[in-house]
Amino acid sequence: MSQATTLNEDLVATGLAEGFDVAVDSVLRSAPAREAIAQSQGDAAWGELVDALAEAIIAETLRHQSTTTRLVPADRRRLVESVIDAFQGGQLGVLGTAARISAELAMRMGGAWALDHWRGSLSDSAHPFVGDVLRYLARGEAIRRLVADCVRDAAGPVVLVGHSLGGIAALDTLVLRSLPAVAALVTVGSQGPLLHEMGALPSLDAGEPLPGSVPRWLNVHHRRDLLSYLAEPIFPGRVEDVEIAGNEVMPEAHSAYFDRKDFYDLLASLVKEVGRAAP
Repeated sequence: MSQATTLNEDLVATGLAEGFDVAVDSVLRSAPAREAIAQSQGDAAWGELVDALAEAIIAETLRHQSTTTRLVPADRRRLVESVIDAFQGGQLGVLGTAARISAELAMRMGGAWALDHWRGSLSDSAHPFVGDVLRYLARGEAIRRLVADCVRDAAGPVVLVGHSLGGIAALDTLVLRSLPAVAALVTVGSQGPLLHEMGALPSLDAGEPLPGSVPRWLNVHHRRDLLSYLAEPIFPGRVEDVEIAGNEVMPEAHSAYFDRKDFYDLLASLVKEVGRAAP
């Protein structure tokens, strides 16, 4: 069975087949995706970028069907992995719109290089975490602008959730911009407090207090996630640290939150509270 066939079957089984091609087009034609692809040419981070693109494609597909489709974490991860496999095997092109975009991107990146990296193993493209942070610190404005645009396009009060580096970007966005629609911030396994202490957070110098533009903030951490940091001691009175307990070890501990019912219970409770408080 081909990788593309497996992906098609997974999409049909989860009720997401109809909007998938549109999501692929939207994500891969977006300015942030094109910029990231251009910057990753010949970069060891290519495998990680493919993973991020796959996550974005599934998220965009779900966004258009959010009222009718719910996925448990295991199903969502399986879909993401199917998209990654299709990218790696060069098979995503059989999905209509994706064919044109994949060919266009391959031509822009250079034939032999693109072929080698598109088909390469994700594990062979491992990239140190610090490299991602440095890339964000150097070129993070496009990400913050995208986050702000998505918030402005959303209807009703927003609970902004950011995992790992996404938590840094979410925090920076709220410090640097006034986004009244954001009723609560949830950072998950994130390093914002560490960067702030180091004086490396783009939006806030070391020791500087959070501005009023940052709303209620929950900082979710895992005791065995070596990339998660407490925030309450750094921003007393402005953030609540919430521990998700588990026996996972690194690197699994860094993403274990999304396989835990207590994490989703926490989010559901917060969303309901925000909804009740909305005018």
